[in-house]
Amino acid sequence: MERRAAGVVYLLCGKTGSGKSTFARAWQAERGAALLSVDELMLALFPEYLGEAHRAVWERCRAYLLEKAVEIALAGADVLLDFGFWRAAERAETRARFAGAGVPVKLILFRAPADLRARRLAGRNAGARGREYRIDPEMQALFDSRFEPLAEGEADWVICPGDKLPDCTE
Repeated sequence: MERRAAGVVYLLCGKTGSGKSTFARAWQAERGAALLSVDELMLALFPEYLGEAHRAVWERCRAYLLEKAVEIALAGADVLLDFGFWRAAERAETRARFAGAGVPVKLILFRAPADLRARRLAGRNAGARGREYRIDPEMQALFDSRFEPLAEGEADWVICPGDKLPDCTE
């Protein structure tokens, strides 16, 4: 039996409220990729506030979804990983994991001004988009401080507000 070509794994990278999840849902609807989100998995399985256990549970969910992403990509489907990828080490480790499995990977960086992200989060907090984590301005500032800027050339594409889906054939 001939093995089909691996799908591409897309790492959706950006600060909270930059448009990653909205973009991922549009991509999934338009182009038919598997969408994997740690936040969606956690909110489906656990109470919103896990306290001290949150980080450990998040890491376990992340590890599980990374394994599933390899399986899905090796079966020939594209995968969108809506994880944020805030840390440079996490981005490098994730790229190496997929390269080691023979799976192509592309990193898409989402950029949006702080005021737009704050408005988006305020709308999300008001319940306009369903079950998602509430992020107040203080938490947004904390999360923003944890985001490590990308090195020159690290992103395969940069998406800004209003941009269309990138051409995957590049």
